[in-house]
Amino acid sequence: MNRFNIIPSCIFGLLFLLASIPALSQPNNDIQGTIDSLNLAIHKRPADPFPVYQKAMLFLVSGSKDEAFRFFRQVGLLHDQNPDSSFHEIAAESYYHMADLTYNSARSKKEAYNYILQALRLFPTIKTYRLMSARILVTIPETLKEGEDQFEALVKEYPKDTEVLLEYAIYLENKSPARAKGIYEKVLRQNPADSRSLYALGNYEVNRGLTQKDPDKAVAYYHKAEGYLEAALQKDPTNDLYRKKLGDLYSNFMWYYKLKKDKASAGKKDYYQKKFDELGVKK
Repeated sequence: MNRFNIIPSCIFGLLFLLASIPALSQPNNDIQGTIDSLNLAIHKRPADPFPVYQKAMLFLVSGSKDEAFRFFRQVGLLHDQNPDSSFHEIAAESYYHMADLTYNSARSKKEAYNYILQALRLFPTIKTYRLMSARILVTIPETLKEGEDQFEALVKEYPKDTEVLLEYAIYLENKSPARAKGIYEKVLRQNPADSRSLYALGNYEVNRGLTQKDPDKAVAYYHKAEGYLEAALQKDPTNDLYRKKLGDLYSNFMWYYKLKKDKASAGKKDYYQKKFDELGVKK
């Protein structure tokens, strides 16, 4: 979904271009013809950022992140050379993608923040850019408070926005797990099918169980987690992370009921063994 009210016709062309390529996850030689066409356009119009941006997006979607970053940066440089031009939108998007790629790499988080700041200078109200800014700032010790303030402002401005709420909850998971839990519950009240919140709440209950020294108290939390994790996997059945977490939980149940050494517990142990086997995960 584009973040702007007015989308240049070239962006529609880009969307058509990407949609016309059947498998961008395939090796780059599968898209070489498209790249050659873009290279020709860039050669003919070296000051035109649009084919450069198209090439960057093509590499991004195909998984060639280093190449994507290089061409996004070229769009930014073209914009710097002509800041009064009409391509502020793709320049801002390029800075956003550069920030995202940098944030998810081994490079400096401060570098990532500098890129998103460039996007925000062009479009200071775009929610996605503001979220990226907050996400980066809370990872830098000296800007932690500023990032938290930005998250709080976004939550206040978008109290029912799932993207905003989940971003903030993910940040809060380590700092304030109980508060994060409340946000995930709020998301579920608005969208009961949100698998990310279901998984997060299941993980929260598992972690509470792990802090218990008494196995009987621990298993009570595990049973709370069971419902959330099974629902998460039901909503997103191909998610290996959810499947693995649920498999670990079933293993905990098997261990607990095996130690009980009574007939009822033996039946429950077999029950969870069967559920574990049906998941198809390795021990």
